[in-house]
Amino acid sequence: MQEVEDLNGGLNDTIKATAEELQIKPGVLKKACKTACKDDYINQSEDHEILETTLASVNTI
Repeated sequence: MQEVEDLNGGLNDTIKATAEELQIKPGVLKKACKTACKDDYINQSEDHEILETTLASVNTI
């Protein structure tokens, strides 16, 4: 378990440093990495479209 914690800590440090270089939020980069790893882009894209539609509807009321 300690090895897993150490690897996660290293991954978080790498994500944080890379996000800073790219000038994006670490959470966004981490989500992009998870999406790519799970090959889940289609589902994420569909969810994002639903969110955009919902938010657009709320703003027009």
